[in-house]
Amino acid sequence: MEVTLKSEYTSSVTPLHFVLRNRGINEEDIKKIIKPTEELMPNWRKLKNIEEGISLLNRHIGSNSKIAIQVDA
Repeated sequence: MEVTLKSEYTSSVTPLHFVLRNRGINEEDIKKIIKPTEELMPNWRKLKNIEEGISLLNRHIGSNSKIAIQVDA
């Protein structure tokens, strides 16, 4: 496999910045990725069926139901 780098690695660049730059992410966006602000946080209330999901979860918690949590990486 052949790889073409978009930037050269130097000791003044952190490995994280090097990887992100080579993935085409500019310096301004790197700062947003490393230290995101609340304005980038999506509004969870706009998620489809979120109110129903919260109600269902509360009902099962109140009933001492066994709950499995599956992570979607």
